[in-house]
Amino acid sequence: MILGIVVHVTLARLMGVENFGIYNYCLAIGGFAVLISRAGFENYMVKELIAKSDFYTEILKSGLCYLSIMSLVVFFLALIYLYLMESDPNIFSYNIIVLLPVFFSPFFIFDYYFQSAIEGKKSAVARIVSFYVGSFLKIVVYYSTSSILALLFVILFESIIYAGILLWNGRCLIAPIVKAKYDSKWIKDTAKTTLPLLLTAISMMGCIRLDQLMIKNFLGMESLGIYSAASRLFEAWTTIPFIITTVFYPIILNYKKFENESYFMNMVFLTRTVFYMTIIAILIFFYFGDEFILFLYGEDFNEVHSVLLMLLISALFVSLGSITTKYLVAEGMEKRLMYRVAIGLLINFILNYFLIPFYELRGAVFSSIVSFFFSYFLYDYLDRKSIELRIIKRKAILGV
Repeated sequence: MILGIVVHVTLARLMGVENFGIYNYCLAIGGFAVLISRAGFENYMVKELIAKSDFYTEILKSGLCYLSIMSLVVFFLALIYLYLMESDPNIFSYNIIVLLPVFFSPFFIFDYYFQSAIEGKKSAVARIVSFYVGSFLKIVVYYSTSSILALLFVILFESIIYAGILLWNGRCLIAPIVKAKYDSKWIKDTAKTTLPLLLTAISMMGCIRLDQLMIKNFLGMESLGIYSAASRLFEAWTTIPFIITTVFYPIILNYKKFENESYFMNMVFLTRTVFYMTIIAILIFFYFGDEFILFLYGEDFNEVHSVLLMLLISALFVSLGSITTKYLVAEGMEKRLMYRVAIGLLINFILNYFLIPFYELRGAVFSSIVSFFFSYFLYDYLDRKSIELRIIKRKAILGV
């Protein structure tokens, strides 16, 4: 995470506010497409591999087919969107490059298998190596060429490295997967089951990405550069609760099989951990953030501090959201997850539309805070079937 911030800050200083805004706009489009291509599938796939471990090869083969279809569909839908909405030919070509990693989504079946088998180190190796190589090349390439296009090719190369290492670490699975038969019924059932999760992931990712797209349209690339600098640091922090919940999710699912009380208490402990970690981060940034941002970005990005401080407030609810997502998937309540997040996205869009023209970046951040608060906290009190989730959060936060 620290290296990611260093690379992010170095690029911001090298590129300047406007070019940094263009770069992050392209990342928003590409990242959103990659997310959609496998959205909602990870938690479901891990759950299936654990529950039906005797049929893992058939599940992996079917999962490979599902992700391949999704990759093609998402890529062509993204092309249509760009053709209709993007008038700048340079930015259009940039976005084509960042869309290509979507075709590596099928390789994630190895990652899901490693998670289900508690062999997360194999995925971690692929992630760490690709990240370090990509980070080094990003700085070297942009410093040498000052080309956004060249920088985006590095992102594509990083995806190739990650997929290649996953394939190598899972090479013993290749032959069984090739020999296995895919289950068309499983693929159809999976598509139906993960549709709520897909829409949920779109809504969750949409809150930050929607802010960026609306800021570009209302305020321009320079404001987008400022917001992107703040949101990148925000996302770097929220990655920590996500990693913690992802690592412990398969273990907690195993508790659910045998001991409901242990499952409940582990959910409380996990929620308490990510929530209070976030509070500590907010307090540290409140006292030392101004000097920290000035040191990282320089005078050109002096607005980042106030934007990031507000975003970190929403991180409280995002940390609860990482637990909410895992819990509702484990309980088979994917549709309820979809409802709460979709309404939150709608709230975010409406508030952005009215607040950004008047309050600029602060309006966008306030919209995110309200939408996350509704989706991951307030909705628990509006849904009768979220009583246990409400109790988990109350015990985690208040201890009662």
